[in-house]
Amino acid sequence: MDYKILIPLAGVILGWALGSLSGFFKTRNENKRLIGKSISQLYYFIFELKTVIPYLEKVKDNMSTEQYESHRQYVIERHTLKNENSNENINEIIDNISSIYPMLGIELRQLLEGYLAQRRMKFDSSKYEKKLYLLMLSTYEVHRDLTIDKMEEILIKLSFKHNIVLGFKMKKNIRNQNTKLKDVEKSVIDSIIRDIDEEFQNVKNKNDNN
Repeated sequence: MDYKILIPLAGVILGWALGSLSGFFKTRNENKRLIGKSISQLYYFIFELKTVIPYLEKVKDNMSTEQYESHRQYVIERHTLKNENSNENINEIIDNISSIYPMLGIELRQLLEGYLAQRRMKFDSSKYEKKLYLLMLSTYEVHRDLTIDKMEEILIKLSFKHNIVLGFKMKKNIRNQNTKLKDVEKSVIDSIIRDIDEEFQNVKNKNDNN
């Protein structure tokens, strides 16, 4: 056997193996980075949505249906997707997850696009018919809550795929999140009331100037 041929060949094979191994770890680390970023963005997105729900539930019984519908639209517009780049962030979450876990990406795309469509829903045409309005609102709320539950399931799956410790932490965090929401509820209410007062004052000043 000619070792002069085998030694260079072994060197080529070893170099290829080391290069492939390096590429594998580089890809894995990049995927972990993208998934970690997506987990953080998705968590904040869900939490932001959930923080306004207790407030809306609190004021719903104290307003007429027409008052509540106008108020609901205002709160959703002002206190969800507050970041001006939110739509770009949603697309980034979907693209990052789809590039690594296509089926989860497809499922998440359907949920997020569904939520954005829900967010734009307005029930102005039915708000003067209480029974009809409450029926439509209840359907909307059920669909919204199911969407949140499904997004949380995906969030937990992604966390486990990132690493098992994060998966269990996220699962526990989501389970305990309702308690945390009670703690932030007052600050959310104060923030919304402050915004409403500012809006009212702006309108008043505009009318006074006219």
